[in-house]
Amino acid sequence: MSGQREVRLARLHTAQISSYEALHAGLPALNRRGLEDGGFTAVTIWRCGEHLVMLTERDPALERASNPEVLEAGAAWEQVTGDCFASTWQDAALVFGFERKMRDDG
Repeated sequence: MSGQREVRLARLHTAQISSYEALHAGLPALNRRGLEDGGFTAVTIWRCGEHLVMLTERDPALERASNPEVLEAGAAWEQVTGDCFASTWQDAALVFGFERKMRDDG
């Protein structure tokens, strides 16, 4: 993988789990555009109970300036999802890593 990988953790209010999932099921196009503008190549979020794990992959070479409409949508998204969190996103510490290197027998 080229670029940067980040893992973050958060915790939802139990009563907000279904709301948080419903919001992401209908992620607005402007928010997707904001991710693209930020150079993100992949964003995945998993849930176990009230705990969330987010893996992001980003290529800084793909970053571009967002237009004001995209920036406003991002701020609105942060506000509407913010009420769902008991604790907001924090960086996770790597405990172990393994990546299989592929050989070029060519």
